[in-house]
Amino acid sequence: MAGRPWYAVPVGLSDLSTPAGRFAIGGGLVVFGTGPAWAKLLPGQQLKVSGRLSPPTGGDVTAAALTVTGDPRLLGEPPLIQRTAGGLRAGLRQACAPLPQPQGGLLPGLVLGDVSTLDPQVAETSGSPA
Repeated sequence: MAGRPWYAVPVGLSDLSTPAGRFAIGGGLVVFGTGPAWAKLLPGQQLKVSGRLSPPTGGDVTAAALTVTGDPRLLGEPPLIQRTAGGLRAGLRQACAPLPQPQGGLLPGLVLGDVSTLDPQVAETSGSPA
């Protein structure tokens, strides 16, 4: 998995299945995943994933961290408002694609937080993870 981008996704936990059984549980969870399927997820989308559960590392109210093995399995569609916003974000990325660097990557980074097309030199100067 070296060289592939990692995604850290804060989620609300509803239930947990383990070899010991299934548990209704609430709380915050940070899910770590890698691969192209994670880049396409939208807020509000329900998923089913498998991975390694570990204790939280931060000093916040996160209940645990989950490092996922494989791609997430989608359970339905995200809410309409999130699908609409996702379409607008994709449109902005597409509109910025023909712009020269660094503008072509800087605008989506500033507006959307999407640093995937940020010029490497700008990313290094700004301390961005791109």
